[in-house]
Amino acid sequence: NNLNYSTRSFRIDTTAPVVDITNPSSNNTNSSDTSLDILITQTDAGVGSLSQCWYSNDTYLINRSFGCGTNLTNITWSDGKHNLTVYSNDTLGNYGFETVSFTIDSGFPDLNITNPAVNNSNTTDTSLDINFTFSDVFSIIESCWYSNDTYSINRSTPCGTNLTNITWSEGLHNVTIYVNDSANNLNYSTRSFRIDTTAP
Repeated sequence: NNLNYSTRSFRIDTTAPVVDITNPSSNNTNSSDTSLDILITQTDAGVGSLSQCWYSNDTYLINRSFGCGTNLTNITWSDGKHNLTVYSNDTLGNYGFETVSFTIDSGFPDLNITNPAVNNSNTTDTSLDINFTFSDVFSIIESCWYSNDTYSINRSTPCGTNLTNITWSEGLHNVTIYVNDSANNLNYSTRSFRIDTTAP
């Protein structure tokens, strides 16, 4: 009637860590900040604890470790689109990840007033069209507007549409056209011209 026994305790953990990228807050955002901080929340609801954290971006050829529970704050991003995946691994080998895409655009939109072609031009055309072109390499042009003479009022204009519905009075006029892109980069261009319909 001899009795013996032995006991083992163990835990089952199949729960992967949760990785939540909180900044940028959504995919396909635009920023002009080449030092954009990537803010991350990492948690593990299982019995293990976070063991390793790393990230990979763009070409995904290199994984870079960083401290679990910290953010990515020391990266200088080049202009263009970036794809970033952040991974977390727990002590039992479960891992989770999250991916975000964003575009860095630190450059101003290109803006060119093509008519009048030069400053301080003279014309008799009181319906003078103000023609302009614009472009942006990495972002989308989101808004266009102009102001003239006293600059007390800004007037929105559809991007890609020239200013063709203005009747100019006699005298000197100043027009400034502004364009803003989706990374919040602003550019503007100004022309001065004189309307003279008075004969000598």
